[in-house]
Parts: sequence; C-alpha cells; structure tokens
Amino acid sequence: KMPFKRYQIGEVFRDGPVASARYRQFTQCDVDVIGSSSMAIDAEIIALIYVVFCRFNFEVNIKVNNRKLLNDILDYCGIEKGKQENVILSIDKLEKLGVNVVKNELKEQKIEDEKINKVLDIINIKGTNQQKISQLKKILKNSDGLEEIEQLLGYLKNLNFEADFDVSLARGLAYYTGTVIETFLKSNSVKSSVCAGGRYDNMIGAFLGKGNYPAVGVSFGVDRIYDAVV
Repeated sequence: KMPFKRYQIGEVFRDGPVASARYRQFTQCDVDVIGSSSMAIDAEIIALIYVVFCRFNFEVNIKVNNRKLLNDILDYCGIEKGKQENVILSIDKLEKLGVNVVKNELKEQKIEDEKINKVLDIINIKGTNQQKISQLKKILKNSDGLEEIEQLLGYLKNLNFEADFDVSLARGLAYYTGTVIETFLKSNSVKSSVCAGGRYDNMIGAFLGKGNYPAVGVSFGVDRIYDAVV
C-alpha cells in the first residue's frame, strides 16, 4: 500500500575522504516515504526531524532547497545541460571551501566568468524565505522547483514548523531530483550536518527497470548525534 513508510538503522561505509566527524564506518538511521510526490510528505519528514531533535533537547536549523530550482537557475545563466551536474557538485562545496575554490573549479570546467558570477549572484540571494522566493520569481518567471519550495514551506507553516530556504544548498549526490534537506545543531561543538537527505524520484524505477516510484527520505547520523550528546 502506498505511500510506504519505513525506517532502518544500520552500518554505512564511506568511500571518500575522512576527517573529524566524517567517519569511514558509521551508523545511520534512514527514514523514507515511497509512493507520493506531494510536498506534504517532504514537510512530514522535516517535522519528524524537529520532533527527533526536540527529544534530545537540541535546537536545530533545517535548511532546504530544490534541485529542480538549481537546474532552472543554471538554465537561466546559460550553463549547458551536460555541465550542470558537475556545476552543482562544485556549488555544494561553497560553504565548506569558500567562493574562490568554487570559482576556480567552475573555470576548470570551462564555464565563462560572466556565467559564474551570474550563478553565484543568484544562489547567494539574501532575505527572508518570502523575499528570496519573490526575487527568484522575478528572475525565473516559471520554475517547478520554486513552486515546490513554496508548497513545502506552506505545509510546514500549517504544521507549525519552519525551514531556512537556502538557494545555495546543493547536496552533491546526482540522484536527488527535488527537495534537498540538511540539518545543523545550534550552539553545539558538532558543526557538520547531523541529518540530511532529499527527494529521489527516479532511483527505485531505475533499479527495477520499470515503473514510477517517487520517494523522499533523510538519514540521521547516529555517530555525530552521539558526539553532540556527549
């Protein structure tokens, strides 16, 4: 029966650089909902994040964005379709590595300076959630991703929760198709994201070789949460 809601706790192994609070082997709690493309489900997932960290007596800052919106921004800035995934991977490094590193990476990808500056100006739009949405509407005119962000924030408001709409949030995994989510603890020594995820509408159908199975989920980093608690 759809939507199918599930959770799982298990060991995960990272094939990539390790660092402080970025472990090679770690425990993860996954929460997913399969079978609905409604932003109400994305809002339910975010509400769940708030409830979990409230039980731990943590205040959190939950950031959201939408991959469709990022693609619309790159289209507007004249970035070729074939280069957009790599550009998003670079954008994902903005907060950790800074604007100069990202600019250099984009130049190495043969993106012109004018286009780079245009992209960075748009994704660094400031203001309240509504002010950002209003500015983006003037720039993009029509954007499915922006509509989904509006719906998501509206559902969250109805649930008495909120999220920070961060236009630069990318999450550098290619399978994300819509909403992307990252959660940070306020006033804690753990600065890395403690819970993250998003919408991956194409993955299950691709594995099965047939069918349409919209899905959204997040993963709680159990080890990072443990580090924050102790």
